Amino acid sequence: MYSNEESPWQKAEPSLSPRFLLLSDPLNFFERINLSVFDRSLFSMGVTTLRDTFTVALRGLWTKYDFDGMLFKAKETCLEQIAIDIDRLSVQVGGQRVFSNFSLRLAKGHKASLVGPSGSGKSTLLLALLGFVAPTEGTIRIFEEELTAASAWPLRTRMAYVPQEPELGEGTVRQILNHPLTFKNNRHLQGNIERAPELMEKLYLPRYLLDKDVTSLSGGEKQRVALISALLLEREILLLDEASSALDQSARQAAIDLLKSRKDLTLLSVTHDREWIEAADDLIELSGVQRTPKGAGA
Repeated sequence: MYSNEESPWQKAEPSLSPRFLLLSDPLNFFERINLSVFDRSLFSMGVTTLRDTFTVALRGLWTKYDFDGMLFKAKETCLEQIAIDIDRLSVQVGGQRVFSNFSLRLAKGHKASLVGPSGSGKSTLLLALLGFVAPTEGTIRIFEEELTAASAWPLRTRMAYVPQEPELGEGTVRQILNHPLTFKNNRHLQGNIERAPELMEKLYLPRYLLDKDVTSLSGGEKQRVALISALLLEREILLLDEASSALDQSARQAAIDLLKSRKDLTLLSVTHDREWIEAADDLIELSGVQRTPKGAGA
């Protein structure tokens, strides 16, 4: 930015619009901002159309100059899409304040671990993201859309949630996995049931469990079946609440590796496990009043 001196446009002629110059007279455009002869010589080599003008700008000239806040603004990095945006959120349950003034911005594709002492509101925060707990103050936005009573249902269709003790219902594992895919909003995903055996192998579950009754499964097996069910729904955001607490170290690492491989999946996981914390892109501490970015001092 040109905070302490005149920009090239001001030096050239303040009354002329840079956009007007670029569209009407590209040669004069580059002359007025005092580019080198080499840069301007591009136009003598046939770079004279409007499309070529934008191509030249995109290839490097935008990184040299700030054009007074206009479209042609120098940038070296792309803005990340924000999947979860929590702004100064406060929540009360039963008249008791659970946490206050909590803020968080989680970019699409990032994997974050949410930690904090018991009773700090970690599980409540996940329920608030799903629209099941209404905040007393602050806002939640999911992919830039504010979470309200009216928007809660459609926004939930962009999220999946796996609790510590999933209630899977009755039937075989195959039936449990297939059931959500029969819902109206998920019918286009019915073919995903064919991916279940592959996902089971990646999570160290034998394929024969597909035909086993869910009531006979162990706690760790139930957690992994619930995770597979969530993945088959192909939601953009996955919320986990101690969803691997019953897994041994190898199975837990397999779950982490599987989720990390989903580059577009945004993950927020409540956990106390060292493996999740070390694998996370962001470490978020919820103590009722603050957020600590990953890498901050203890």
